[in-house]
Amino acid sequence: MSGRDIDKGRVNAVYCSRFCSSQIAEVLHTLREELGVDLIVRQRGIVVAILSVDLAYKTYSDVGLVVLDKDGRNIRCTAIKIQLKGDPLPRRLAEVIDDQSHKRGIEIVLLDGPQGWKAENNGLLHSRVCERELNTPAKTGLPETVKPANYRPFVMFSIAVFESLATLGWDRLSTIHPVRRNKTVIESFPLSAWRSLALSPLPAKSKTKPADITSRLASLEEVVPLSISGTPTHDELQAIVSGLAGLAFECGESQNCALAGIPPSFEDGHWREGFIVNPTRLSCGTLSNSAPEPSARTTM
Repeated sequence: MSGRDIDKGRVNAVYCSRFCSSQIAEVLHTLREELGVDLIVRQRGIVVAILSVDLAYKTYSDVGLVVLDKDGRNIRCTAIKIQLKGDPLPRRLAEVIDDQSHKRGIEIVLLDGPQGWKAENNGLLHSRVCERELNTPAKTGLPETVKPANYRPFVMFSIAVFESLATLGWDRLSTIHPVRRNKTVIESFPLSAWRSLALSPLPAKSKTKPADITSRLASLEEVVPLSISGTPTHDELQAIVSGLAGLAFECGESQNCALAGIPPSFEDGHWREGFIVNPTRLSCGTLSNSAPEPSARTTM
């Protein structure tokens, strides 16, 4: 490590040569504990990682949890199996997400599901702005109201996971051009991620055949080089395609992603609205053609 500049109890910058994210997290923790400093990190030539979640509320085995990390021009996708039984609980799942992220020094999580309800005066009858822009199948209305009604359990579960992550220190994405200073959870939507990349979407899980997984993975690999051990499940592939947007964010390429919606807000005791972020051909092209040089900042 070189270039450390401590001025008036503040580390202005740390330039890291070849550390992985978990090593950096350990260094940051040590500096905070021993020096009590407010740390901003600029990372060069390191392994950059995010966690992408394809959410499910009926069983833990249906949750797709994938780490995407970029080392040089290589994008590795590593599935994580959740070792839990029984009916999924929002708080417990949030703790798993937080724990897996902490172990790997991850500070961006993509979560496939609504983060809040419709704002009272967003100009729409019954949906959030992002849902209208992306034509999502579920429409999240005013608190407790979901159309079609069969989506209500999933929406309630998803919002509860976002709220549980907030209690664990995760912020919702609040601006189109972020300068991150804290852990950030970003709403994703795999169907629109496929469409944003001009690729044929993966069918619904109940209708997907093994050939569909193989063909969609092959088409995605034509857009961005992926390193995957074995064939991903439906849930894992959905997490991978939506997670590419988070990787672009962590590599400082948020301007090349597609954002739908308006900033989240807290209104009458409920979180409302929020952005959905999708990868684009441009953001994937940037990931493919350059080594990571993240602009992410961490305040300790």
